[in-house]
Amino acid sequence: MELYGAQSSRRVVIIIDAVNEGEHSSDWKNNLLALRQIITENPHLCLVISCRSTYLNQIIGDTIKSKFPTVNHPGFSGNKSKAARKYLEKFGIQAPDVPFLSEELTNPLFLRTICSAMKSQNQCVFSFKSDGLDKLLSFYQSSIENNIANKLNLRSTAIIRNAIKCFTTLLFPDQLFGISYVKVLDVFQEKLFGHAEEILNSLITEGLLSESPSLNKDGDNIVNFSFERFSDLYNAQLLLVEYDTISKFQKALLPENKVGQFLLKNSPDNGIIEVLSVLIPERFNCELVDLIDWNHPEFISCYLDKQRLIDSAFAYSLTVRSSNAFSERTNTLFNQISTPSFTYQDDRFDILIRLSLQVENPWNATKLDAVLRRLDSATRDALWSTHIAVSDYGEDADLSASPIRTLVEWASEVDVCDLSGDSQKLLGTVLLWLTTTTNLKSRERTERALARLFALAPAQITYFIDSFSDIDDQYLVESLYSSIYAAILRQSNLLLLKQIAKSIPWARLIENVPDILIRDSLTGIFEYGKSLSVPALPEEMFPIHKHPSLKPLIFPNKQNIDEIREQCSEIARSAGSEFGDFGKYTMSMINLWSSTSLQDASGPQTEREKSEIFFAKQSPEVTELFDEIKALDLRKSLIDEQAASRYLENNSTNDYSFYFKNLKNSNEKKEIETIDFRLEQLQNEIREKISPAESNRTDLLLQSRNSDSISKFDKSAA
Repeated sequence: MELYGAQSSRRVVIIIDAVNEGEHSSDWKNNLLALRQIITENPHLCLVISCRSTYLNQIIGDTIKSKFPTVNHPGFSGNKSKAARKYLEKFGIQAPDVPFLSEELTNPLFLRTICSAMKSQNQCVFSFKSDGLDKLLSFYQSSIENNIANKLNLRSTAIIRNAIKCFTTLLFPDQLFGISYVKVLDVFQEKLFGHAEEILNSLITEGLLSESPSLNKDGDNIVNFSFERFSDLYNAQLLLVEYDTISKFQKALLPENKVGQFLLKNSPDNGIIEVLSVLIPERFNCELVDLIDWNHPEFISCYLDKQRLIDSAFAYSLTVRSSNAFSERTNTLFNQISTPSFTYQDDRFDILIRLSLQVENPWNATKLDAVLRRLDSATRDALWSTHIAVSDYGEDADLSASPIRTLVEWASEVDVCDLSGDSQKLLGTVLLWLTTTTNLKSRERTERALARLFALAPAQITYFIDSFSDIDDQYLVESLYSSIYAAILRQSNLLLLKQIAKSIPWARLIENVPDILIRDSLTGIFEYGKSLSVPALPEEMFPIHKHPSLKPLIFPNKQNIDEIREQCSEIARSAGSEFGDFGKYTMSMINLWSSTSLQDASGPQTEREKSEIFFAKQSPEVTELFDEIKALDLRKSLIDEQAASRYLENNSTNDYSFYFKNLKNSNEKKEIETIDFRLEQLQNEIREKISPAESNRTDLLLQSRNSDSISKFDKSAA
């Protein structure tokens, strides 16, 4: 390898993956330094090893670790969902037709096991979605059982299934963080008789169980389920086997019994409690929160109260429970989920977005659509539109992407043609409602995804025209028709274009909706259809600007503005003052405009010119005072130039730091002090003679009187 590297002038990389795995993994600690020495003696060789972080000290050790540059591999973090889909694609497996995957599916080790099992069974469509965790676990366990049975030449997988059940019983309720390897082996040998050690090691090798070093240096290695959620699910399922009726389980929840004691000791976001909140409505058609005796003194005084359980475990359960586990009671509890008073975010909307594309789920996008249609425009803006504005964020190392961003990015990449017609309608419904936000970037991102949907599934356009043209939200209707316009530019099917033209309510949109952007999109649709001789176009309504229903534009004069200012003082204050919302946030963005009239051929005014024009229009006395100020300003600048010129004659320099030095002689300094004193006097005299209404403007103009930058937008003139 060294010779090959030298001949090709390249480095040959030797990669040893997962040194923490295998029965001889402990040997690496004694041999890695020797291997490293061999590599360093060959300049064209390079060594890369990988090891799980939990085993670094046990397998590698600090001495060896210090000899290697170390890089932490974050797995799928950064864009977990997209990475998982790419992984499935590489395996030749079709990804689910929904954007939201179980968190376990973003774990590379878990995903590899599932994909290998699917390939071995000639399955090419990934059917496990976020609402099928128990099905996913069952498939995963079955594939591992088969692998181990084949490897150990076992006639049946029953003994492996019993081993998993036996291990689970050791965990609940006091050993959930794991059990020592020796203890597990002892129990397996007692319960399973033959193959105990081989089965335990195989369960670890296959990845269902994991073995990690004890925090106590003298302690045995700790064994637990590799994936915490599976541990939760195994334990919850075991409880439901033990208490297999509502009455039995309700009794087990009493504080003096095993499950009740577990609840008292844990927080509502405990994984087993979350999974029980999923399985109980699926098995018993009731909610966990309704089975607990909240009036019992011990539950009254413990951390786990009813509201916390609703906000945490119940809310989580909605996104992963099966579609037949939603009831009227579920809806009642859903409406009781807390909404923080200090933020615009509402977790209930995120839940509905996560469920929105599940065709078989009664809480899909049709529920979100019904909820939003029932709200009046003001209430909907306060609840929904603001939630979108603050809840559209991407994924980073520490935070998963928001449901909104996940859905929109998925819609921008997925092959929409592979989705069913119902899925396309659900997706379009959510995207349309997401365009109602005032967050411009979020709305533009969503509109691009919506236009892509319409372009790839044009047969659905008439459905959305019929369903959403009358929504009382201008942003939504604007986005609907701009996306339709963008989509049809890729169409030449005259029959389809005719159907779209016939379904558009042209008259109502043109005559009753005073929105220039909607009219612009309608004009584009009309002109494109006309260029292809599409029938059913309303020729009599175009051009829109000549339509008799449109009122002529009125340009208000100063008197009109003053009258409006008196009638609507709050609005005027907001628009014309830097302390009002409009003036502060909107007008402040207009910072590169000049107040110079467009008819002025001399170009935009500078701050200096604006000051001179303003004070020239004042009384002769004020004008005279300002002329004296200009003369003193000129004298100050001449003194500065003389001092700088004098310095440069005696010093050669390539930088401008001398401008920040005090280069004036004593006489010049004394003269500057006199000028500054007089300038202050003159400015105060001007302020006394200017009307109070112009005081703020006067101060600004006096401060900027020597600036040759272009004057910023004059808000009072606006």
